[in-house]
Order: sequence, then structure tokens, then C-alpha cells
Amino acid sequence: MPVLLRAILKGFSEEAILQNWPNIRDRVVVEDDLNPKMLATQVDAVRDRWLNSDLESWLALHTFYEGVIPKLQALSEQLPIVIITTKESRFVKALLQQAGLQIPDDRLFGKDCRRPKAETLRQLKTTSPTPIWFIEDRLATLQTIKQQRDLTDIALFLGDWGYNTQQQQQAANRDPRIHRLSLAQFGQEFSGWLQS
Repeated sequence: MPVLLRAILKGFSEEAILQNWPNIRDRVVVEDDLNPKMLATQVDAVRDRWLNSDLESWLALHTFYEGVIPKLQALSEQLPIVIITTKESRFVKALLQQAGLQIPDDRLFGKDCRRPKAETLRQLKTTSPTPIWFIEDRLATLQTIKQQRDLTDIALFLGDWGYNTQQQQQAANRDPRIHRLSLAQFGQEFSGWLQS
């Protein structure tokens, strides 16, 4: 986030950022002599201090998309829901608890597990008795998982309400292996998830 804010302050347009973020990010990091690991550590430290000093105000700034929590609650009564995220597990857990959703620690894989999402899916395959449907909002992540020969039986969904562009959504529409999933579809029965 700090690099994104710096890019905006440097005058990069929203369109340029959406279309060319990796190159812009790298350029800003080099030009401003930034250390991405140090930035991540500092952001996490600020968040930790805030959580420890005023948890309620931090939680109040975060909301879930409409219908997501009730759907996850309903699904968790039928299936083992697993969350794989690039966010720290402790932050995700605090947000879920505040929303009234309890996900066991062994089904929450955050940045702190230090494992690529494909590797986590591979591990889950060895213990999951049910098919795995993986929802992700980054097309690049889905494309990486799609290339893993041992993960071809995992259904892949691009959540189009997340961090992706219209161009990425159109690319997902053209990919027979990736299903584009709208927020409205997410709230439906599973059969509705497979319809374009």
C-alpha cells in the first residue's frame, strides 16, 4: 500500500497503475530507494500497535462485501471452509471474529505460513475428502495454479469483486479452466457458480 500511495503522489494515473502496476511498482521502489521487506514490516508493526491499543477502531474501518459473511457461515455448516490469504492470519482472524465467523486455525493460511498458495492447495488435497473450489481475486495467481499439473482437479474461480481489472475479467472469461464469479453468484447455490 505505501508504494501504491507513493505512485499516486508521483502522478501515475489510475489507468496506468491498473494496466501496468508491476512495472510502476518496481520503478517507484528503485527511484525512491525503498526496501519492500522493511515497508511490509513497518506496515505490520503500525497495524499491530493499532490493534493492541484500539482494536475497535481498527475493526470499524473494515467491512466485508455484502452477503459474504452470511454465505460463509452457511457454507461452514456444510463444508470445511479454508481461507488462504496474503494477509497476516492474526488480522484476518480478528476481522472474522468481529463478523461472527469462526474459522479454525488449521483452516486459515495467511502470509505468516510462508508458503505459496499452490503449495497450500497441494497440502489441502492430501487431507480434503471433498473437491476443492478455489476463489481468488488475482488472475495471475489462478494462472500460476492452473499450470500445476497436480492441481488440475481444483476448480478455479476469479472473484470479480476483488483486486482485478475489467481486462483481467475478460481474460478469465476466455479461459476454459477459470470461472469468473460475481458477488451475486457467490451468494447462490454452487450450480450457479459455474454459469457465465
